[in-house]
Amino acid sequence: MNSGGLADRMSWARGARDRRQDAMPQSVRDGTSPAVLCRVGGRVVSMNGAMAATGARGQTLETVLDALVDFDAALVYRLSRSSVTVGFALEQVRARRSERVCYLSAVRVGEDLVLWRVLDMASLSDAALPSMADHYEAAPFAYLYVESDGTVSSNIRFRDQFGEDTAPILSQLTDGEGGLREGCVDLIRPDGRCERVHVLVPGCGTGMPHREVFLFDCLTAMPEAGAESAPISDLPIPVMRLGEGGRILSLNAAAAAMLGEGVAIGRPLDEIVACRGRRIAEVIDAAAEAGEARVETVMTAPTDPSARPLQLTVSSTRDAGGSAIAVLSDATEFELLQDKYAQSQKMEAVGKLAGGVAHDFNNLITAINGHCDLLLIGKDATQPEYSDLMQIRQNANRAAALVRQLLTFSRKQTLNPEDLSVSDVISDTLYLLDRLIGDQVKLRLDSDPSGAVGQVRADHRQLEQALMNLVVNARDAMPNGGTVTISTRRRVIRVEEERQGGVLPVGDYVELAVADEGTGIDEAVIGKVFDPFFTTKPQGEGTGLGLSTVYGIVSQSDGLVFAENRPEGGACFRMLFPRVEASRAQEVKPEKPVVDLTGHGSVLLVEDEAAVRSFAARALRLRGYKVTTAEEAEEALAILEEGAQSFDLIVSDVMMPGMDGPSFVARARKIRPEARILFVSGYAEEAFYKEIDNPDYHFLAKPFSLSELTAKVKEVLSAA
Repeated sequence: MNSGGLADRMSWARGARDRRQDAMPQSVRDGTSPAVLCRVGGRVVSMNGAMAATGARGQTLETVLDALVDFDAALVYRLSRSSVTVGFALEQVRARRSERVCYLSAVRVGEDLVLWRVLDMASLSDAALPSMADHYEAAPFAYLYVESDGTVSSNIRFRDQFGEDTAPILSQLTDGEGGLREGCVDLIRPDGRCERVHVLVPGCGTGMPHREVFLFDCLTAMPEAGAESAPISDLPIPVMRLGEGGRILSLNAAAAAMLGEGVAIGRPLDEIVACRGRRIAEVIDAAAEAGEARVETVMTAPTDPSARPLQLTVSSTRDAGGSAIAVLSDATEFELLQDKYAQSQKMEAVGKLAGGVAHDFNNLITAINGHCDLLLIGKDATQPEYSDLMQIRQNANRAAALVRQLLTFSRKQTLNPEDLSVSDVISDTLYLLDRLIGDQVKLRLDSDPSGAVGQVRADHRQLEQALMNLVVNARDAMPNGGTVTISTRRRVIRVEEERQGGVLPVGDYVELAVADEGTGIDEAVIGKVFDPFFTTKPQGEGTGLGLSTVYGIVSQSDGLVFAENRPEGGACFRMLFPRVEASRAQEVKPEKPVVDLTGHGSVLLVEDEAAVRSFAARALRLRGYKVTTAEEAEEALAILEEGAQSFDLIVSDVMMPGMDGPSFVARARKIRPEARILFVSGYAEEAFYKEIDNPDYHFLAKPFSLSELTAKVKEVLSAA
């Protein structure tokens, strides 16, 4: 055996292996990016320390890469072929462990060797070795070469993406100091589209007379599992991305429609809108510095006097390219919403005031009516004071009706809803309506030709009140006479309708409308006609509560009311109530016999209003009850704790100074759990039951008469 020949062959093989290992540059061997040197067929020759540290093992390229990135055979083939024919190849891949975006590059470093590297974004400048500069013309990334004399050359990929003219792109890449920007940058293409690229300028800041500029596709990381994302073009709100100096980098169709003509990608937003003496760039910087979004009112078409205001909301966060997200909204709509909110707050405040005034009035009316009832006991029409007392009582009842209007407007009126036929309500009110409209105005009924329109659930007395208010309003709109038409229709709404700023939901409705032949309603004020105290009548000829009362009644019955002008002239008010199924024929109830209101038992009466307390105590004593009075809750508790007497019934006002009625009763029942409870109040029963959810508690609304009080007391004491 020729040992010398064998030694020569082994020495040659070691040299060949060393030469292959030397084909991996020292910077790559010592670098932090994993790299593996392979033959063209994919057989592994060597790997650097960074690759070995990942735990990658194997004799073929596929087995080494399998632990690092997601890939398939087609990708490896494309890269291998490009590295052999062009000398360089680069494609995006995903890291297996972190799901981050990275790049797999393949560079031919010899006749049969290819250097494969896994690179992150920061290492892309090392992707192409200097020895491969001659192959950048066909490289899979955009490339610019800027010589010292200013001559610029580009490769095929750049020309495909950005066109032959390099000047527009270079101007966008130049920073304020004449240098070139690096990192993720938004560039405006010749076709107006915005493209984000990752810019690398090797040797930037080293004083080199020339510049090489690499522009790689700027890709983002894969979203988390289950996360949803959508481009701004798919968003239903006007959104845009603003770059340096407030330039528009991209915007969706909604934003383009709102900004109108003149909007274009790459154009500064300042040229399209006016921003109250500030530049858009200042707004962007202010949002970034403050760490919170900034809202500015801008005007479209600054030179156009009819321009409308917009609200521009600029986010405080910036993306990798430094661009900001801006959202547009119609400031006119926002101002209308503000006005509506302010109006609702005003109505709420007036409603609370009305409720408070009504409470005090109900106490006064209760005392007046009650003492009238006491004086009327044993008297008849033959006595001279009888007519005076009846006059007092009638005027007190008129005052009570006004209080009910206030409570209805404030939506705090106690209602007794029942299934009603709208036609029956009109029939019951017809005689009174004829008296109301006078001789110059005619009343016309227009019923649904199909027959009965169905029933609604409402308070009979309140629905009559709403109808009378509308008829009186129609009469006043025709001082020279005319015809008031009351019509009923069944309306089936199959698609939501927008009416006067509100939405009419889908459903089955009964419409009760009142139309006149007057001059109609000024369109400028038609949205205010239901506002409290709003009236178009001369001063002193209207309270402004008629239509607002109608609004309150209809709203409390889950209905809607609209005002509109008729094409043939005049105005029409339409009340729409949810239609309910016709209830079974109700049994005819016999007339109530005369009820014996006398009774017996011990009553503790707790009422802070002296006049009401005096009347109620006298009324109950006259009917046979033993009554103990207390001015406040604390006094009543002291009486109960003494235990000197037992009480069958506790009658308490709901609202009292100091401790209120419900709180008092909660403590009283711990002392006398067997006592029955009757609350009285000038406020609505609904508000009472929101505070006290107990079926054992009974309620009587103020104002009440002598007979109503004594009947209710007897009913509560007689209940099982």
